[in-house]
Amino acid sequence: MDIEGLGYRTIEIFAEQGIIKDISDLYLLPQQKERILEIERMGDKMFSNLIDALEKSKQRELPRILFALGIPGVGENTAKLLAVHFGSIDNLMNADENQISEIKGIGPIVEQSVYSFFQDDNNIRIINKLKDLGVAFPQLERKGHEGPLLGKTFVLTGTLEGMSRTQAQIEIEKLGGKVTSSVSKLTSFVVAGADPGSKVDKAKKLGVEIIDEISFKKLLGMT
Repeated sequence: MDIEGLGYRTIEIFAEQGIIKDISDLYLLPQQKERILEIERMGDKMFSNLIDALEKSKQRELPRILFALGIPGVGENTAKLLAVHFGSIDNLMNADENQISEIKGIGPIVEQSVYSFFQDDNNIRIINKLKDLGVAFPQLERKGHEGPLLGKTFVLTGTLEGMSRTQAQIEIEKLGGKVTSSVSKLTSFVVAGADPGSKVDKAKKLGVEIIDEISFKKLLGMT
């Protein structure tokens, strides 16, 4: 969930002292201020920063949250595939094995792992608790096969300020385009963020159009 100030050792300490028992308890940390301030090196400023970071993490995009749930076998890419295919956490929670098996790029072992995860009452309890505590689980439109970017191929490079790489890819796919990892003569656009690297040089050699984040958002209809 990219929560600044919440490293492995900090979580371990919270668990050892009974401050948290499952991942949803992280969002109850504001209620545990007195106990947390008793921990060595945890001062008021550090606690305040941690609470701010937790609050910001409630608005993470759906693929990031699915990845953070710790579903066995589900990495960042698989989490994105699940989010794009099902569109919401509720759709995924209610999916049967056949529906999960429709997703290209997910094998039978991971299919079974995903299905089993959402059949576990304790996992469902934690997800519902996260919802009650304000984690957004934002809906995501399913990937469409048609749209204004149909037939267009994008390569993303560098850091985008207004969105993550995952969100950029989702937005492209929603409009019918696709994203690849390498630049070729078939690439329609290279989207160059900050510190883009060698992909921009290759695009120049091949005559591929390079656009910045502002132009990219215009293509997406976001400005």
